[in-house]
Amino acid sequence: MKNKIDNQIMKIFRKSLEIKSSEFNINDNKKNLIMWDSMANVALISNIEKKYKIKFNNNEINKLDS
Repeated sequence: MKNKIDNQIMKIFRKSLEIKSSEFNINDNKKNLIMWDSMANVALISNIEKKYKIKFNNNEINKLDS
């Protein structure tokens, strides 16, 4: 089950950051990916909410960090 979720999350990251799977690995973060800007962050949060049918509140979003 964990591998399935990991793969889904990785797919969401690649889609949100608009990058190929070969350009992204599990150790990447906002500091080392120039395409991970504020708009990509919004896309990432939105795509996670859609996929898992959840809703982050503003307080939770403010606490998120890579």
